[in-house]
Amino acid sequence: MGNLIILAKVYQQLPAGLNDNHLAENPELLHHALFKALNEIAGYLGVADCGVLPCTSTQAQLRIRYANGVQVRGEHKSSLARRDVPIEEVMVDYCRKPVVYKQVLDSIAQADILVMAPGSLYSSIIPVFQVTAIAEAVRKNKNALKVLVSNLWVQAGETDLLTDDPQRKYRVSDMLTAYENNIPGGTAGLFNEVLCISMQEVPSSILQKYAVEGKIPIYLDREVVAGKDYLPIECGIFSERMLREKGAIQHDPDFLARVIRTLYITRKRILPQTSQDGGRIKQGGRKYVNYNAPVLCCRYQSLKSRIHSLEYRLPAGIKIDKNTLKQQFISIIWKHHDISLAHLDHCAGVQIVARPDWPRNQRWDNVYSFFDPEDRLIKIRVDVLQNVSQLETAFLIALGQSLLGRYCRSKMVKDVVEDGEYLGRVFHLYLADERDWQSFFSYDQLVNFLLLARMQKTSNKNHFIRMLNGQEGFSPPGMLMGLLYVWYLDNRMAYYLEYKMSIIKIKKSPLIPEQEKICLRREQLISFCREVVFA
Repeated sequence: MGNLIILAKVYQQLPAGLNDNHLAENPELLHHALFKALNEIAGYLGVADCGVLPCTSTQAQLRIRYANGVQVRGEHKSSLARRDVPIEEVMVDYCRKPVVYKQVLDSIAQADILVMAPGSLYSSIIPVFQVTAIAEAVRKNKNALKVLVSNLWVQAGETDLLTDDPQRKYRVSDMLTAYENNIPGGTAGLFNEVLCISMQEVPSSILQKYAVEGKIPIYLDREVVAGKDYLPIECGIFSERMLREKGAIQHDPDFLARVIRTLYITRKRILPQTSQDGGRIKQGGRKYVNYNAPVLCCRYQSLKSRIHSLEYRLPAGIKIDKNTLKQQFISIIWKHHDISLAHLDHCAGVQIVARPDWPRNQRWDNVYSFFDPEDRLIKIRVDVLQNVSQLETAFLIALGQSLLGRYCRSKMVKDVVEDGEYLGRVFHLYLADERDWQSFFSYDQLVNFLLLARMQKTSNKNHFIRMLNGQEGFSPPGMLMGLLYVWYLDNRMAYYLEYKMSIIKIKKSPLIPEQEKICLRREQLISFCREVVFA
C-alpha cells in the first residue's frame, strides 16, 4: 500500500498525457517528480524536508549469483528462492548511469553521525553502497561516527547458508565479509563500529520459541570481528517492553539512539582508536557495472505485444478463454526477468491439445508439453491448464526446447546385441543443415551443449551418439534443454534436475575421481545457461 501511495503521488507531479515511453526517454521527469512526491508525503508524516530520499532515482534491478553459478534477476524472485546454496555475489544493473540527489550527498558530507541501519544484507544495504557516489561521499566524510547496526536474525535465502561450511551458523563476521566482497572498494572508510545486540540478556526460552519458528539469531564472534579491524560493541539495544509483553526481540529505537549518541560523545576519550582501513579488503564487488538494463515498463509492453502476436490453436468443444491464456503466459514470463524476449522468437505460437489427441509417448516422463519443430508450436495438454504452477512448468520447459529450433534432422535408437545377448542401445542424432535450424544457438554452442548432454561426436560432424546400458532411460537433448531451462529459472519446478545437480553441493572425495568429472559437467551446464542461454 505504501508503494502505491508513493507511486500515485509521483504521477501527480508529472505533466498530463505522458506514457511509459516518454518517461523512459526522459528520466529527469521522474527524477524531479520522485523528489517532490517523497517530500510531500514526508511532510504529511511530520518528517523534515529531504528526510527520506532514495540512494538514486535511476531505475535498476538486483542480480544475485549463487555459489553454484546460478544467477537470477529481481529482488522479489531472490527473496522467494530456495536454492539451498549460499549467495556469492550481488550486483545492481542500472538502466543508465545512476543519478544521486545533491541533497543526499550534501547530507552525508555534513553528517556528524552516519548509521547503517539493519536491513536485508544482499537486497538492501549492499546495493545502496554499489551506487558509487554514495560510497564515495561516505568515505570522504572523515569526521563522522560511522556505525553499522548488525541484523538480529538469519534471513532465509540470504544469510542462512555459508560457502565454506554449510553446517555452520551465520555470524557477524560472515556479514562483514559479504560487505567486503560485494561493495566496490570494500568497507574501508564506510564504517568502523559494529553495534550488535547482546543475546546473553535474552532468556533462553525466548530463543527457543524463535528457533521453533525457524528464526536463528546472528551471533557475534567478537575476536574474529576485531581481527578484521572493526570495533564490535555488544549491548542490549532491544526493547525490554516488547520482550516482556509479547516475548518479541526487536530493536528499541530510543535506546539505540541513546547508545549511538553516547558513542559519539565518548568515542575520542573511551573507544579504542582503530584505523579506518587496517587489513580489510580494499577491492570488493565487480569493476564493470551494467548501465544497459531494460526499463521494466517498456519490457512489459514489449512482452505483451510479443505474446499477443503468437498464434493460438485451441481444441474444439473445450471452452478456453484465449485472452486469459495470453495473460497467464505474460505473467509467467514477467515473473522471470532472466528470460530474454528473444527466446520467444523461435516459436510461432501455442497449441492446447485435448487428451485423446495427445501425440507423445509418456513412457519415460510425465511432462505434458513439448516444442514441435515441424510447425514451431509449443504444445500443451489441456488438463495442465487446471493448475497454474503446472502450466508454468510445462510452458517454460517447452519454451526452453524451442531455443534448439529445428536442429535435428533425424534421431533413432538401435539395439546393441553381441553373441545373441542384448547389451543395450545406441541413441543416434543427426543435425539438420545449419541454415534451416532457426535456433537460438550457433553451431559451436549447440555442439557444446550436446557434449554436456553426454552425446559423443563421430567422424561426421553432424552425427552424435550415446550408448545406453540395458533398459536404462536417459534425458535426450531436447528434454534436457527444457528441464535445464526451467530448473535454472526456479529449481523448485524441476526436482529431477535438482537431484542431479545436488552432487555439486557434496564435498568432493579423492577416492572417487568420477565424482569430480560429474561435478565439472554439472558446473559447465550451469555456466552454459548463465553465459549463453540467459546471458
